[in-house]
Amino acid sequence: MVNIKLAVFILVSVGIVYVSRSSLRDVHTHGFYRFFAFEAILGLILVNAQAWFREPFSPLHVVSWLLLTASQSPINRQLAVWLASLTYDR
Repeated sequence: MVNIKLAVFILVSVGIVYVSRSSLRDVHTHGFYRFFAFEAILGLILVNAQAWFREPFSPLHVVSWLLLTASQSPINRQLAVWLASLTYDR
């Protein structure tokens, strides 16, 4: 299981490095620090993923999933606005 998690971490990290490659060259941009935040979040997800699905319908997990879903709505809304701005012809 550890090998799978390590492989996933490396593969996703390569993707994050590719997306953040321009901002990693300049320490003074927010993208430099965002890279390390994404890496830390990825590490937390991989460490805790096994426990998330152990008892998926326990009351604590149901509340946790509801809060996780609610916290994603502002991100999804902003992502929709950003994607719409990319397709807007100027």
